[in-house]
Amino acid sequence: MRSLLATALVGLLGSAAAAAPKASIRDGETKKRLLAASALTMDERGYFGNDQASVAVLNPFTGYVNSCTEAIAETCLAMYGDAEPRVRSLAASCVQACSTLVLDTPALYDLTVAVTLDGLERETHAGVALQQTYAVASVGEGKAPAARTVARIAKVTTRLAGGAAVQRESAKHLLDFLGRQPGPVAPAIEELVLSLLRDGRRDLLASALGLADQIADQRGVCKAVAPQLRADAPAWFEVAAFLLGHPPSVAACDDLLDPAIDLVLAQGVVNVEALIVFEDLDQKRALPAATRKRIASGLRAARGKARTGDRAIYDHLIQTYARPRRLTGK
Repeated sequence: MRSLLATALVGLLGSAAAAAPKASIRDGETKKRLLAASALTMDERGYFGNDQASVAVLNPFTGYVNSCTEAIAETCLAMYGDAEPRVRSLAASCVQACSTLVLDTPALYDLTVAVTLDGLERETHAGVALQQTYAVASVGEGKAPAARTVARIAKVTTRLAGGAAVQRESAKHLLDFLGRQPGPVAPAIEELVLSLLRDGRRDLLASALGLADQIADQRGVCKAVAPQLRADAPAWFEVAAFLLGHPPSVAACDDLLDPAIDLVLAQGVVNVEALIVFEDLDQKRALPAATRKRIASGLRAARGKARTGDRAIYDHLIQTYARPRRLTGK
């Protein structure tokens, strides 16, 4: 059976077609325990039940893989190719349990990303895909993937984002994985993020906003989120908080600053928690005196409509914006 070292050497010396790393069964006990999942019940999200039969299999398995080795991790990855969805789902939980080892072992990290992508490109069970993306998201703080790998991730994420709720949750995990990678956002990911910002659905918008600051085309970001600055938009708060709390994007979106302020002032009367974004704005951006005065005036006007118990929050913010403030952080 091929070792991780051999897999890495193939990647360095082999042809483009042969360079894709493949996982091998290196631990017979792990395979045996994974195959036992074939008799268990599993829901559409890839989670197993709490019935006696499931507990009898899953608890010992969890204890076994918590002492993860490279052989266990690679075997679990190899079982992504099993014909039984329940086996593939349990294999994903094994990969997640091995996340610390994966992060500390470069060859195993490369193998995990490559095999997961191979699996996701052919996976037909939405719940299994969810568990596999959750597992790869748990190792998201590794080195930046190669450009070809990023392009594949973007393609898979785009497909999942266009699906039903379970598929979109899988897309969120992949976006979170990408958001923890070093370096600038690749063009393929930039296009995906901008499309999700324009789409405006809340389930993926927060993850897309997490990548938005890394996009070179900040004016494109501004144009994409501008339509979400309205009270009936599902993600109005996330967009307003992004604009008022992230200096790089705010600087590129000066024309959206006032609409975002007005929206938060109006919505704060309904939900005072929305006003927390003004704390971030005060700390992260040096505002013109006229803008500070405008915010203070808006808060005073809104205070009269606010619930009695919320007025102390308004008083604090009115005092904050009634005085000059120096920029304290970026």
